[in-house]
Amino acid sequence: MATIHLGRLVGPAGFSRLVALKVLHPLYADDEHHTMLLDEARTSASVRHPNVVQTLDVVHEDEQLCIVMDYVHGLDLATAMAGTRRREGRVPSAIASAILVGVLLGLHAAHEARGEDGGSLGLVHRDVSPQNVVIGVDGMARVLDFGIAKALHKRHVTAEGRVKGRIAYMAPEQLAGAPVTRQADVYSAGVVLWEALTGRHLFDDSNEAALAASVLEGRVPPPSTLAPAAGGALDAVVLRALATERRDRFATAQEMAAALVAAAPPDNQGVAPWLDRVAGDELDARAEYLREAETFSPPSRAAE
Repeated sequence: MATIHLGRLVGPAGFSRLVALKVLHPLYADDEHHTMLLDEARTSASVRHPNVVQTLDVVHEDEQLCIVMDYVHGLDLATAMAGTRRREGRVPSAIASAILVGVLLGLHAAHEARGEDGGSLGLVHRDVSPQNVVIGVDGMARVLDFGIAKALHKRHVTAEGRVKGRIAYMAPEQLAGAPVTRQADVYSAGVVLWEALTGRHLFDDSNEAALAASVLEGRVPPPSTLAPAAGGALDAVVLRALATERRDRFATAQEMAAALVAAAPPDNQGVAPWLDRVAGDELDARAEYLREAETFSPPSRAAE
Protein backbone atom coordinates (compact mmCIF):
# COMPACT_ATOMS: atom_id res chain seq x y z
CA MET A 1 0.00 0.00 0.00
CA ALA A 2 3.02 2.28 0.12
CA THR A 3 6.45 2.90 -1.38
CA ILE A 4 9.62 3.34 0.65
CA HIS A 5 11.98 6.16 -0.36
CA LEU A 6 15.35 7.27 0.89
CA GLY A 7 15.26 10.90 1.96
CA ARG A 8 17.24 13.57 3.75
CA LEU A 9 15.90 15.61 6.62
CA VAL A 10 17.40 19.10 6.48
CA GLY A 11 17.28 21.54 9.37
CA PRO A 12 18.81 24.85 10.41
CA ALA A 13 22.55 25.44 10.88
CA GLY A 14 23.46 22.77 8.34
CA PHE A 15 21.75 19.93 10.20
CA SER A 16 21.07 16.93 7.96
CA ARG A 17 20.23 13.25 8.41
CA LEU A 18 19.09 10.43 6.17
CA VAL A 19 15.61 9.05 6.75
CA ALA A 20 13.23 6.53 5.22
CA LEU A 21 9.90 7.79 3.88
CA LYS A 22 6.88 5.52 3.57
CA VAL A 23 4.58 7.19 1.02
CA LEU A 24 1.02 5.97 0.51
CA HIS A 25 0.21 4.96 -3.08
CA PRO A 26 -2.38 7.19 -4.83
CA LEU A 27 -4.55 4.08 -5.24
CA TYR A 28 -5.00 4.06 -1.47
CA ALA A 29 -5.47 7.81 -1.02
CA ASP A 30 -8.74 7.53 0.85
CA ASP A 31 -9.79 8.14 4.43
CA GLU A 32 -9.62 4.46 5.43
CA HIS A 33 -6.05 3.96 4.26
CA HIS A 34 -4.94 7.33 5.60
CA THR A 35 -6.25 6.16 8.96
CA MET A 36 -4.34 2.88 8.63
CA LEU A 37 -1.08 4.67 7.86
CA LEU A 38 -1.57 7.09 10.73
CA ASP A 39 -2.28 4.11 12.98
CA GLU A 40 1.06 2.66 11.93
CA ALA A 41 2.79 5.88 12.85
CA ARG A 42 1.12 6.08 16.25
CA THR A 43 1.80 2.42 16.95
CA SER A 44 5.45 2.58 15.96
CA ALA A 45 6.04 5.80 17.87
CA SER A 46 4.79 4.19 21.07
CA VAL A 47 7.51 1.51 20.92
CA ARG A 48 10.96 2.79 21.84
CA HIS A 49 13.56 0.05 21.75
CA PRO A 50 16.94 -0.47 20.01
CA ASN A 51 15.49 -3.45 18.11
CA VAL A 52 12.52 -1.52 16.65
CA VAL A 53 12.80 0.98 13.79
CA GLN A 54 11.71 4.34 15.20
CA THR A 55 9.03 6.57 13.69
CA LEU A 56 10.06 10.24 13.62
CA ASP A 57 7.17 12.16 12.06
CA VAL A 58 4.07 12.08 9.88
CA VAL A 59 3.83 14.50 6.94
CA HIS A 60 0.63 15.32 5.05
CA GLU A 61 1.36 17.65 2.16
CA ASP A 62 0.05 18.14 -1.38
CA GLU A 63 -2.53 15.36 -0.81
CA GLN A 64 0.27 12.92 -0.02
CA LEU A 65 0.68 11.20 3.32
CA CYS A 66 3.97 9.72 4.45
CA ILE A 67 5.65 8.41 7.57
CA VAL A 68 9.20 9.54 8.32
CA MET A 69 11.27 6.78 9.92
CA ASP A 70 14.85 6.24 10.98
CA TYR A 71 16.93 5.02 8.07
CA VAL A 72 18.88 1.88 8.95
CA HIS A 73 21.80 1.22 6.64
CA GLY A 74 21.66 -2.49 6.02
CA LEU A 75 19.42 -5.08 4.40
CA ASP A 76 16.23 -6.91 5.19
CA LEU A 77 16.66 -10.45 6.46
CA ALA A 78 14.94 -11.91 3.38
CA THR A 79 17.64 -10.47 1.11
CA ALA A 80 20.40 -11.61 3.48
CA MET A 81 18.96 -15.13 3.67
CA ALA A 82 18.71 -15.31 -0.12
CA GLY A 83 22.38 -14.36 -0.34
CA THR A 84 23.20 -17.00 2.26
CA ARG A 85 21.40 -19.70 0.27
CA ARG A 86 23.44 -18.81 -2.80
CA ARG A 87 26.78 -18.66 -1.02
CA GLU A 88 26.70 -20.72 2.18
CA GLY A 89 23.44 -22.66 2.24
CA ARG A 90 22.15 -21.61 5.65
CA VAL A 91 22.70 -19.08 8.41
CA PRO A 92 25.15 -20.27 11.12
CA SER A 93 23.33 -21.13 14.33
CA ALA A 94 25.11 -18.48 16.42
CA ILE A 95 24.30 -15.78 13.82
CA ALA A 96 20.66 -16.88 13.52
CA SER A 97 20.43 -16.80 17.32
CA ALA A 98 21.83 -13.27 17.50
CA ILE A 99 19.38 -11.99 14.87
CA LEU A 100 16.30 -13.68 16.32
CA VAL A 101 17.11 -12.68 19.90
CA GLY A 102 17.12 -9.06 18.74
CA VAL A 103 13.84 -9.55 16.90
CA LEU A 104 12.24 -11.18 19.95
CA LEU A 105 13.37 -8.43 22.30
CA GLY A 106 11.96 -5.81 19.94
CA LEU A 107 8.66 -7.68 19.75
CA HIS A 108 8.53 -8.01 23.53
CA ALA A 109 8.96 -4.24 23.85
CA ALA A 110 6.01 -3.76 21.50
CA HIS A 111 3.89 -6.30 23.35
CA GLU A 112 4.60 -4.53 26.63
CA ALA A 113 4.02 -0.99 25.28
CA ARG A 114 1.67 1.21 27.27
CA GLY A 115 -0.29 4.32 26.44
CA GLU A 116 -0.22 7.70 28.15
CA ASP A 117 -2.78 6.46 30.66
CA GLY A 118 -0.52 3.58 31.65
CA GLY A 119 -2.81 0.95 30.16
CA SER A 120 -1.51 -1.77 27.87
CA LEU A 121 -1.82 -0.98 24.16
CA GLY A 122 -2.20 -4.67 23.37
CA LEU A 123 0.12 -4.45 20.35
CA VAL A 124 0.69 -7.51 18.20
CA HIS A 125 2.78 -7.14 15.05
CA ARG A 126 0.91 -9.87 13.10
CA ASP A 127 3.33 -9.80 10.15
CA VAL A 128 6.70 -10.94 11.49
CA SER A 129 8.67 -12.22 8.50
CA PRO A 130 12.18 -11.92 7.01
CA GLN A 131 10.91 -8.97 4.92
CA ASN A 132 10.04 -7.06 8.09
CA VAL A 133 13.37 -7.51 9.83
CA VAL A 134 16.23 -5.20 8.86
CA ILE A 135 19.82 -5.97 9.82
CA GLY A 136 22.04 -2.93 10.05
CA VAL A 137 25.70 -2.89 9.14
CA ASP A 138 26.19 -2.42 12.87
CA GLY A 139 25.05 -6.03 13.27
CA MET A 140 21.79 -5.17 15.06
CA ALA A 141 18.46 -6.63 13.95
CA ARG A 142 15.41 -4.37 14.06
CA VAL A 143 11.71 -5.02 13.54
CA LEU A 144 9.88 -2.68 11.21
CA ASP A 145 6.47 -2.12 9.66
CA PHE A 146 3.77 -2.22 12.27
CA GLY A 147 1.38 -1.32 9.43
CA ILE A 148 -1.04 -4.14 10.22
CA ALA A 149 -0.34 -4.34 13.95
CA LYS A 150 -3.51 -4.56 15.98
CA ALA A 151 -3.84 -2.45 19.09
CA LEU A 152 -6.78 -2.98 21.38
CA HIS A 153 -7.55 0.73 21.30
CA LYS A 154 -6.51 1.74 17.77
CA ARG A 155 -8.91 3.86 15.75
CA HIS A 156 -9.02 1.68 12.65
CA VAL A 157 -10.46 -1.80 13.16
CA THR A 158 -9.72 -4.51 10.60
CA ALA A 159 -12.90 -5.73 8.96
CA GLU A 160 -14.09 -9.04 10.41
CA GLY A 161 -12.80 -11.98 8.42
CA ARG A 162 -10.12 -10.01 6.55
CA VAL A 163 -6.78 -11.84 6.70
CA LYS A 164 -3.74 -9.60 6.58
CA GLY A 165 -0.12 -10.72 6.47
CA ARG A 166 1.97 -13.43 4.82
CA ILE A 167 0.26 -16.80 5.17
CA ALA A 168 3.52 -18.76 5.41
CA TYR A 169 4.40 -16.91 8.64
CA MET A 170 0.92 -16.74 10.20
CA ALA A 171 0.04 -18.56 13.38
CA PRO A 172 -2.75 -21.13 12.90
CA GLU A 173 -5.18 -19.16 15.06
CA GLN A 174 -4.55 -16.00 13.02
CA LEU A 175 -5.18 -17.88 9.80
CA ALA A 176 -8.37 -19.34 11.27
CA GLY A 177 -9.65 -15.89 12.23
CA ALA A 178 -9.43 -16.48 15.99
CA PRO A 179 -8.31 -13.73 18.41
CA VAL A 180 -4.63 -12.89 17.99
CA THR A 181 -2.28 -12.50 20.96
CA ARG A 182 1.45 -11.90 21.37
CA GLN A 183 1.99 -15.64 20.94
CA ALA A 184 1.12 -15.25 17.25
CA ASP A 185 4.32 -13.21 16.93
CA VAL A 186 6.20 -15.93 18.84
CA TYR A 187 4.99 -18.45 16.26
CA SER A 188 6.03 -16.23 13.34
CA ALA A 189 9.48 -15.73 14.86
CA GLY A 190 9.72 -19.51 15.12
CA VAL A 191 9.09 -19.83 11.38
CA VAL A 192 11.79 -17.26 10.64
CA LEU A 193 14.24 -19.10 12.92
CA TRP A 194 13.46 -22.46 11.29
CA GLU A 195 14.10 -21.01 7.83
CA ALA A 196 17.34 -19.33 8.86
CA LEU A 197 18.69 -22.56 10.36
CA THR A 198 17.71 -24.81 7.45
CA GLY A 199 18.13 -22.49 4.47
CA ARG A 200 14.69 -23.52 3.22
CA HIS A 201 11.11 -22.29 3.38
CA LEU A 202 9.07 -24.07 6.03
CA PHE A 203 5.76 -23.79 4.18
CA ASP A 204 6.36 -23.65 0.45
CA ASP A 205 3.24 -25.16 -1.14
CA SER A 206 2.29 -24.30 -4.70
CA ASN A 207 -0.99 -22.59 -3.86
CA GLU A 208 -2.52 -20.66 -0.97
CA ALA A 209 -5.08 -23.35 -0.11
CA ALA A 210 -2.37 -26.00 0.30
CA LEU A 211 -0.20 -23.50 2.16
CA ALA A 212 -2.99 -22.69 4.61
CA ALA A 213 -3.67 -26.41 5.17
CA SER A 214 0.00 -27.02 5.96
CA VAL A 215 0.03 -24.23 8.54
CA LEU A 216 -3.17 -25.42 10.21
CA GLU A 217 -1.99 -29.04 10.33
CA GLY A 218 1.32 -28.04 11.90
CA ARG A 219 3.57 -30.32 9.86
CA VAL A 220 6.96 -29.14 11.11
CA PRO A 221 10.12 -31.26 10.87
CA PRO A 222 12.82 -30.45 13.45
CA PRO A 223 15.49 -28.16 11.94
CA SER A 224 18.21 -30.73 12.68
CA THR A 225 16.68 -33.15 10.16
CA LEU A 226 17.83 -30.74 7.45
CA ALA A 227 20.69 -29.02 9.30
CA PRO A 228 22.33 -31.50 11.72
CA ALA A 229 24.51 -28.74 13.18
CA ALA A 230 21.39 -27.16 14.70
CA GLY A 231 21.17 -29.87 17.35
CA GLY A 232 18.47 -30.99 19.76
CA ALA A 233 18.46 -27.89 21.97
CA LEU A 234 17.59 -25.63 19.03
CA ASP A 235 15.02 -28.17 17.83
CA ALA A 236 13.26 -27.87 21.17
CA VAL A 237 13.13 -24.06 21.00
CA VAL A 238 11.85 -24.00 17.43
CA LEU A 239 9.22 -26.72 17.89
CA ARG A 240 7.88 -25.11 21.05
CA ALA A 241 7.55 -21.76 19.26
CA LEU A 242 5.75 -23.52 16.40
CA ALA A 243 3.27 -25.45 18.53
CA THR A 244 -0.15 -25.47 16.88
CA GLU A 245 -1.85 -24.67 20.18
CA ARG A 246 -0.70 -21.32 21.50
CA ARG A 247 -0.85 -22.50 25.12
CA ASP A 248 2.01 -24.87 24.24
CA ARG A 249 4.26 -22.04 22.96
CA PHE A 250 6.47 -19.68 24.91
CA ALA A 251 4.33 -17.32 26.93
CA THR A 252 6.29 -14.27 25.77
CA ALA A 253 8.84 -13.31 23.15
CA GLN A 254 11.26 -12.54 25.97
CA GLU A 255 10.92 -16.10 27.28
CA MET A 256 11.70 -17.47 23.82
CA ALA A 257 14.73 -15.16 23.56
CA ALA A 258 16.10 -16.51 26.86
CA ALA A 259 15.61 -20.11 25.70
CA LEU A 260 17.32 -19.34 22.41
CA VAL A 261 20.34 -17.81 24.15
CA ALA A 262 20.67 -20.96 26.28
CA ALA A 263 20.31 -23.31 23.28
CA ALA A 264 22.64 -21.41 20.91
CA PRO A 265 24.76 -18.62 22.45
CA PRO A 266 24.47 -15.70 20.00
CA ASP A 267 27.47 -14.36 18.12
CA ASN A 268 26.54 -10.68 18.15
CA GLN A 269 29.97 -9.59 16.91
CA GLY A 270 29.73 -11.93 13.94
CA VAL A 271 26.50 -10.60 12.45
CA ALA A 272 28.01 -7.59 10.62
CA PRO A 273 30.84 -9.63 8.97
CA TRP A 274 28.32 -12.31 8.00
CA LEU A 275 26.04 -9.71 6.39
CA ASP A 276 28.94 -8.29 4.39
CA ARG A 277 30.00 -11.78 3.36
CA VAL A 278 26.62 -12.92 2.04
CA ALA A 279 25.25 -9.62 0.70
CA GLY A 280 28.21 -7.29 0.17
CA ASP A 281 27.15 -6.41 -3.39
CA GLU A 282 23.71 -5.29 -2.22
CA LEU A 283 25.25 -3.24 0.57
CA ASP A 284 27.60 -1.53 -1.92
CA ALA A 285 24.64 -0.63 -4.16
CA ARG A 286 22.76 0.76 -1.17
CA ALA A 287 25.81 2.81 -0.17
CA GLU A 288 25.78 4.46 -3.59
CA TYR A 289 22.19 5.60 -3.01
CA LEU A 290 23.32 7.07 0.29
CA ARG A 291 26.05 9.09 -1.39
CA GLU A 292 23.56 10.46 -3.92
CA ALA A 293 21.07 11.38 -1.20
CA GLU A 294 23.71 13.10 0.91
CA THR A 295 24.84 15.33 -1.98
CA PHE A 296 21.45 16.06 -3.53
CA SER A 297 20.28 19.68 -3.32
CA PRO A 298 16.53 20.10 -3.86
CA PRO A 299 15.24 23.25 -5.57
CA SER A 300 13.96 25.92 -3.22
CA ARG A 301 10.26 26.65 -3.04
CA ALA A 302 10.94 30.21 -4.16
CA ALA A 303 12.55 29.00 -7.38
CA GLU A 304 9.62 26.74 -8.34
